[in-house]
Amino acid sequence: MTELTNLIEAAPWREAVTYRETWPHEYVVIKKDKQEELLAEVCKRFCAGEGVDGRFFRMKNKYLFIGDYKYWLMTPCDKIDLKKDDYVLNRALIYRDRRDFFIKDGDDGRRNGDIDDIFSIASSEYNNGAKANDKSLTGKIENVDVKQVWPSEPYDFTPWLAANLDLLGEVLHLDLKEIQQEAQVGAFFVDILAEDAKSGALVAIENQLEWTNDGHLGQTLTYAGWHDARILIWVAPHFTQRHRDALEWLNRWTPHEIEVYGVEVSTLKVGYSKPAPVFEPVVLPRAWFERETVKTTGISMAAAKRRMFFQPLLDRLRKARFTDQGTASSTEYRSFPVGIPGVGTYRASIEGTKAWVYIGGNDIYSAPRDITDGLRDCDKAEVEEALGIECDSFTEIDWFTSKGTRNIGVWRNGSIDDSEVDLEEVREWMFHYLLKFKEVFNPRLEEIVKRRGEAEESD
Repeated sequence: MTELTNLIEAAPWREAVTYRETWPHEYVVIKKDKQEELLAEVCKRFCAGEGVDGRFFRMKNKYLFIGDYKYWLMTPCDKIDLKKDDYVLNRALIYRDRRDFFIKDGDDGRRNGDIDDIFSIASSEYNNGAKANDKSLTGKIENVDVKQVWPSEPYDFTPWLAANLDLLGEVLHLDLKEIQQEAQVGAFFVDILAEDAKSGALVAIENQLEWTNDGHLGQTLTYAGWHDARILIWVAPHFTQRHRDALEWLNRWTPHEIEVYGVEVSTLKVGYSKPAPVFEPVVLPRAWFERETVKTTGISMAAAKRRMFFQPLLDRLRKARFTDQGTASSTEYRSFPVGIPGVGTYRASIEGTKAWVYIGGNDIYSAPRDITDGLRDCDKAEVEEALGIECDSFTEIDWFTSKGTRNIGVWRNGSIDDSEVDLEEVREWMFHYLLKFKEVFNPRLEEIVKRRGEAEESD
């Protein structure tokens, strides 16, 4: 550790002034401050597994604890490329309480000891303030087998969870209130029947202390159906990928009012502290993301819905190498460059009761008129056949021939307030026609641009 601590002491740490009154910390800029060697040593520690998972509100981070500070990067070490970009290494004085690992809503950066220290280090060395070496200043986070904390699911874990639903609700942003433990469902019993006080919805909670299995998946659905619960929560230490996929599928295709959550539970301790429960959501419903987007960004629910609608479309288009855009905005449309300078963009939009895919946008007005007019004057029947419009009873084409308009597009019925099933159908339609537009219009545009260039040269 000596080499790393020497590099840390020699680094030109500067204060993050913007966060002085909220979350005070310091940072260095790797290339600008010539700290490549420090970055290499820090990444070596992370790669060796010394990083600790944590959360700053809804942002996941890995932290490295050294002396009185914790260190973190905003970019994972395996994604860093100093040839292309510069990066920031941050550090903050540790609080020696929960905030060193998990920052939640309502927390702030004050150091007045007003937050419960569920991760307190109880060693005598720390309590006496000894600083003989680095190890005496820090505690080691240890995972504790959940079955050491709760040996029995029905007799230990279920009663504990029922008494501590506020901890689970805090993570999911639900106000969970117990109604009954072991609520009867025919010859069987749902572990916990609860209510979300915010919405009044019934909540069926099924929990287990081993890897998820098909039996518990079936039980969760059966119990929820029996009690007409709108919220299903499945709690387990580990979720298999197929069970995550099953819950994600349910969230995609069930009505918007049904919310399905998958939550992993684990327990941690530092030094001699008592084991602390950690709930980590691994599956969240669409409605949760919409609520959180509205809460954290201040945008309207309609804007949040648009962002949630366009993100899966962007993800799929990126895989198809149609675009390199990463994050959807909350606007009513998404624009994608045609790939021919000065010719405009392809757009996908969902406005009012119609969904559109078209070539146009504000920038097409700056394109030479002979290019856009040349596109409109091409053989319309040939274009419509190439697009497959005649075989698509849901789709209409509009050549936008009105004065001053240069857009060409296809449309179908669709509203941002439709069900997720219908919205998925609209996304599929947009994906299909965006690729079709590029396939059909790009060659024609290239030919028009080529002819225009040849005409200019002959002049």
